[in-house]
Amino acid sequence: MNTIRTILTGAALTGALAAALAATPAQAATTPTTTSAATATASTASTASTATASYDRHGFGKIWSGYSDDEDRHDRSYFTGYWYSHNGYYYFKGDLFDRDRDNDHSYIDFQWHDDNGWHEKIYRGGRYGVSHFSGKFRKGGFDDFRIRVGEGTRGDYDWGQYRYLF
Repeated sequence: MNTIRTILTGAALTGALAAALAATPAQAATTPTTTSAATATASTASTASTATASYDRHGFGKIWSGYSDDEDRHDRSYFTGYWYSHNGYYYFKGDLFDRDRDNDHSYIDFQWHDDNGWHEKIYRGGRYGVSHFSGKFRKGGFDDFRIRVGEGTRGDYDWGQYRYLF
């Protein structure tokens, strides 16, 4: 998974560099040698990363946890990330943010539906700060996928609402 993360990071940085160069045509006219070299390097790196990563990423924004009566709304946990499919699998990557300091863990509940019904896998995050997640699920027969985030102690997670990703 580290190889995929490295490839995706390289592709993102290359894309950002190419976008920055395309957005500044006036600077390109004033410094032709430096910009031409940078453009050539960026296009070579972009071609290489495109050949290695030929799948589309589907990002999703913040998926929030619920909160109990004694908590402030701003203390909720959330998950943000992206998914993609490759070689018969769905891959999910993202970051789980736990924003309060109450020593309760944050959780991500992945649920998917296939020909055999609903299935579930729950991941536990940290007690404060950011936890990085990656999950791999076989594609066979998927027709629905949803995620929810919770925070708390076992049995009382303050689950947020489900977010459907497909």
